[in-house]
Amino acid sequence: MSFGVCSAGQGVDGDVSSSLHLLEVKCMPSKDGVPIREVADQKGSCLELVEGEVALRKKHAYYDQIQCQLCVTGTLRWTRWYCAKCRILIFLPVLAGKDLCHLVVATKPPGAANDPTPFMAVVPIQADPEWRRENIPKLLRFWHEYVAPEMADPSLTKDGIRGEPFQWSAASSSSA
Repeated sequence: MSFGVCSAGQGVDGDVSSSLHLLEVKCMPSKDGVPIREVADQKGSCLELVEGEVALRKKHAYYDQIQCQLCVTGTLRWTRWYCAKCRILIFLPVLAGKDLCHLVVATKPPGAANDPTPFMAVVPIQADPEWRRENIPKLLRFWHEYVAPEMADPSLTKDGIRGEPFQWSAASSSSA
């Protein structure tokens, strides 16, 4: 089932822990020798030019990846919640997501270029509240339907039917 958001196994290339910033690096070997501004003009590129500046296309998978990373690599903060009915003050942990990712995109300059600047761009990607409103429910659904049940009981199938847990044996672990 596709939820249209983050793929499994994505990692953050850098985390500036003292701030709320991330670093994501994308090298484009298929575009070696092509300046980044020209790459942004090409059809199908992850980049585009917006008001003369290099930007990441919001419809590209990298945008979803970065927004997801901004959500899940936050810091734990505590918030106070008061229940008037119970007259109790409760402290609840809240994961505050990162607010900015610096996307570094680069192509290899041709030959021995003295100035690699045209072949690299640093694109700031802000956390997008609209993306979060649209996609966090999908991520939570994925978590509750697939990840949590698998963590609780790996023998539980996606149809909810319990099967026998997989047992390694000499026959099943040998290569054919």
